Amino acid sequence: KTEKLGILKIENEKLKTAFIKEVNGNVYISNYNDGFIKVAEEKNYINKITNVTGSIWSMAKNSSSIYIINDESKIFNYNKNFVLKEIIKTNIPHGPKSMLATDENIYIGSSAGLFSINIKDKTEYQLLDKNVFSIKRFKDKFYVSTFQGDIYVLNLNGETIDLIETRTNYPVYDTLLVDDTLWIASQSGLIEYKKNKLKNIYSEDFVFNIIHVNDSIYFGTRNAVLSLNLTNNKQLKINSILKRNKIIYSLSKINNIILAASNREVNIIDLENKNTFTLNVDNGSLEDYNSQSSLIFDGKVLLGSNDGVGVTEPSDVIRKIQKGKES
Repeated sequence: KTEKLGILKIENEKLKTAFIKEVNGNVYISNYNDGFIKVAEEKNYINKITNVTGSIWSMAKNSSSIYIINDESKIFNYNKNFVLKEIIKTNIPHGPKSMLATDENIYIGSSAGLFSINIKDKTEYQLLDKNVFSIKRFKDKFYVSTFQGDIYVLNLNGETIDLIETRTNYPVYDTLLVDDTLWIASQSGLIEYKKNKLKNIYSEDFVFNIIHVNDSIYFGTRNAVLSLNLTNNKQLKINSILKRNKIIYSLSKINNIILAASNREVNIIDLENKNTFTLNVDNGSLEDYNSQSSLIFDGKVLLGSNDGVGVTEPSDVIRKIQKGKES
């Protein structure tokens, strides 16, 4: 039984009849007459999913499917092997979107508002008429961030039960709930919301995304990845983790590894060993990634871009890089 590993882009090569062999992670291809082509292992640290196209704004998953939405008004439903199961048509306008899925519904935020789509009968409802930037679920509540700077809190029935007004009139890009504190990523910086009080923690730059790893939160700006240790509440100190002078479009985490997607590169931050690895276009990085468009799946990270989806397995990449240094 054979297993499909991927696709090689070799249209310009004279390879009507080809011999292909893999040796130590490198792939060698020959047509028996003109020598051979070597496809180095490091060129494929990030792979592209071939049957996902367009500008990918958001990805979500539930127990049975992976959902991807691009610039159009359609949701592409894939199984866990990335075989397309169905295309769900919606009335949501073209443009940026944020998506979240449960086993019953798909929730989509867009410039036209927040919508829910029933997975079984495809019934579509509008839950909010605000310009929605992101949707997050923490426990039994949805946190819906808007372009106007407000955060709507909804129960699992889609009913608004609370409204958090940042009063900044700036977009809220992301939210993160840690214990009883809601952390807010905003154009005005990083905001702490606790016991119905707002406190600006960091205001030197835009903050686009936030994740929680161990005792710290990590957030991406227009120039860097920064962190904030939460164990010392009396003296919150901002630490610099990665400085790239590029927008950090998304942050993802797998165990003690963080992935920071940026323009033409993906940075792997190994927190345990305090190492950082930068993967560029020579390693398979796509040209540009979309804000918040990332998804953890089966030990891998999926990254949405303006040209499809890239996929990488951070721990495997680190192992291969370190093995290459030792040889």
